[in-house]
Amino acid sequence: MLHLPAQLPAGPAARHSACGPSRAKSCCVAQSLGGGHLRGVHEEKSREPQSWSHWGLQSPPRLGRTATAAVRRRSPVQGAARPPSTLGSSLVVSTTPPPSPPLPAAGAPWTRTQWLVFAGTYVAYASCYLARNNAAVAKSALGADLGFSVGVLGNLDASFLVAYTLGSFTLGSVTDRLGAWPCLLAGLLGAGASQAGLAWAHPSHPAALGSLYALNGLCQSILYPACKKLMGEHFGEGQRGAALGSWSTCYYLGSMLSTALASQLLAGSSSDGWRVVFAVPALALPWLALALVPLSNAVGSSQSLAATQSPSVPDAETAGGAGHPMSIWICSLSYALIKCTRYAFLLWLPLYLIQEVHMSLGGAAFTAALFDAGSIAGSLLAGQLSDRLGQQAGLACAMLAPLSLLLCLLPSVAASSSTYPAALPLTILALGLLVGGPETLQGSVAPLRYSPPERRASSVGFVNGWGSAGTVLAAPLIPLVAQKVGGIDHAFSLLGPLAFGAAAITFLQWAVYDSKEPESATL
Repeated sequence: MLHLPAQLPAGPAARHSACGPSRAKSCCVAQSLGGGHLRGVHEEKSREPQSWSHWGLQSPPRLGRTATAAVRRRSPVQGAARPPSTLGSSLVVSTTPPPSPPLPAAGAPWTRTQWLVFAGTYVAYASCYLARNNAAVAKSALGADLGFSVGVLGNLDASFLVAYTLGSFTLGSVTDRLGAWPCLLAGLLGAGASQAGLAWAHPSHPAALGSLYALNGLCQSILYPACKKLMGEHFGEGQRGAALGSWSTCYYLGSMLSTALASQLLAGSSSDGWRVVFAVPALALPWLALALVPLSNAVGSSQSLAATQSPSVPDAETAGGAGHPMSIWICSLSYALIKCTRYAFLLWLPLYLIQEVHMSLGGAAFTAALFDAGSIAGSLLAGQLSDRLGQQAGLACAMLAPLSLLLCLLPSVAASSSTYPAALPLTILALGLLVGGPETLQGSVAPLRYSPPERRASSVGFVNGWGSAGTVLAAPLIPLVAQKVGGIDHAFSLLGPLAFGAAAITFLQWAVYDSKEPESATL
């Protein structure tokens, strides 16, 4: 190692006197690494001798023989105030990067910052269902008041879904560039603005309403990658599965609570009371965004220990490429099949129980709710197990394989429900558990594991976009298959091969990627 003298050379004649002819190259390379701020060391203009403290340096820097010295700015929070100098800024020249804090072990208690991030993003994403499920509740009253046909109402739903899907594919990269907190707050404000237009602008033309529905879908599509990026930044590999498993319950709780609230608002309003259903999120979401501003300032978007040290699975296809790695593509395909299976079952389950099993309306609603209850349990269980086992795709495959078998057996279980009344509710509860676990693993945990920190939102949004495409496909899938095979019960049994396909893809994902040792992601 080379020690530079305690004082800088005074003039151009002594330009390399401290370096010597054999090390002049190293000195010049180190000069170039420092950019314009180090050019003052070899300035052609003569200078008066200055001490190292005048230049903002703590001690004579050491330059390695290979001239790989790393130059970093001295942050105001790390040292004293910058002394005035002709270099323009204080510098510390170091050959080694600063030490990073260790990753938390699995099961380690959460810090205060982690709890704040979890609570803030949980409430934010659960609240977005106020502006999502209310459209389904208000659909009948809206159509009757404005004279819209079923086809027009279907087009309104399609405008939301298409905008949400396209936004998922494209806005994740915007979140990576601009930061998660600004995009999260902007998404809440934009969704609230769309609801205000539906509540108080009195649009009556289908195109005007469709534009507001599309704006809502576009703004909500940025919320998912923004929340997942924040969770990925503040929860390391040893905690992320349990954290995301618990966080993912906001889908189900937010959906159930928002539907119940919208139903109560609609029931207690007048003929055009469907506008009240949109007025509540129009007021709630902007206030929530304002309430999250102090939290975003307190937590910040600076990369935490999880962002700087979280391991990512090596993937040769990503080497500097602008596209997504093959691991993300495989994860996206399995997630699309999982979402298609889930929503095809969820959308048609109450009708199936009423028509095929001959349940009452109340009994069908209670039994269908067991599917969501099982999904919550599956999400929590899968998150805990993924941390303990260190596997995502392998665990998802282990849950999808019995799911496919259980879906194939569902018509037989339903046929014997009169003899064994508890069999069908327990089966539906188990179906929800076996769907909820893989949905959390493939939609949240795996994309964060396969992505470097600077592309997490883009990868999560890409996977969620494919999941949205699977959701759109689920709506016409059951009636189309039912017409071919003669009944909804047989259509449900054909969801088994769909789940088996997802299991086969996750097995491939496990064999190719999860068997590799994670490597530290570089920023």
